[in-house]
Amino acid sequence: MRVVNRSKLTVRREERGASIVIVLLAIVAILGMAAFVLDIGALRQERRSLQNGADAAALAVVRDCISGDCGSVAATAKTYADSNADDKKANVDQICGWAKNGTMPACSGAVTSPSGAAGWVQAKTSTLDKAGNTQILYGFGRIFGLTGRTVDATAYTAWGPPDRVTGPPIMMADCEYQRWKSSGGADIVIKNGYNNPGCANGGSNPSGGFTWQDSGSVCTAETISSDVSGLDVAEITPQGNGNNKATRPPSGCDSTKINALKNQLVRIPIWNSSIDCGGHLQYTIVGFALFRITGIQETAANITWKVTTAECPDGHCLKGHFEALVETAKTKFSGNDYGILTYRYFNADDPEGNFT
Repeated sequence: MRVVNRSKLTVRREERGASIVIVLLAIVAILGMAAFVLDIGALRQERRSLQNGADAAALAVVRDCISGDCGSVAATAKTYADSNADDKKANVDQICGWAKNGTMPACSGAVTSPSGAAGWVQAKTSTLDKAGNTQILYGFGRIFGLTGRTVDATAYTAWGPPDRVTGPPIMMADCEYQRWKSSGGADIVIKNGYNNPGCANGGSNPSGGFTWQDSGSVCTAETISSDVSGLDVAEITPQGNGNNKATRPPSGCDSTKINALKNQLVRIPIWNSSIDCGGHLQYTIVGFALFRITGIQETAANITWKVTTAECPDGHCLKGHFEALVETAKTKFSGNDYGILTYRYFNADDPEGNFT
């Protein structure tokens, strides 16, 4: 039998050919990874800029609506969407919503807004470049026959009165706020009593004025709207004919802390009714206001400034005026609008829970 030996040269050539195939496959894999990293990175960056634009567009329209006029919502949204895009170009596919005090384009799809909101806005943005392309064009992805992709983003923003505030333990009647509005915005004197100008006589229960909450050893209280705030019997001083009303600050509000309220803006609950609960009163909270205290008078020593005896003959008065406030806050919406409005982004799938 004859044995034929393969030459070493032939074996080397075959090995070299196999190596070339492996190298080519590695190059293809590297190019694929580069396409994935670079092109996906470009899509993610586009998504970020479009989301920023949608957020900014929705918020700008919201702030216009809060001011009393939603204005040209399409033009406003386009301005903010473009300014947040990396190339200063973006499509605004939809800007719509609902507002109590303004006209908003209706949305094409149903949106569940947070309960208690005074209005909400939806903004949808998508890819647009300076050349008019509506896709992010792939680089390495074209090697595999892929041209590009359109990216989009959506933002939901709502606004309304907050459902809670934290501030000094002071509550005020709705009729006092209405009296201030009628005054043209000037300072008013609000008494801690039953006979208050501009408010109906409450008989055995107060219908106007202000009162102190029981906050114990601290001089702050958190109050929830649509709640009934009770005043502990220990914090109530009887006032006339056995009627009960908190005519003195709680133990946590000493003269130093009360004097520190001078000329300060404080968040206070507004109530519209009270009931006798056997030795103490409960007040129904219907919203919150921002009040600048320019004067206060109490019978305790060292707590009297800028309220004259003629203005406050009973010795328990606040003086000041209401102001407006618009802020972002992680609260729900509830109650009447007394000048404090909050806004927040929300998740359309879970408008009451997952918000930022």
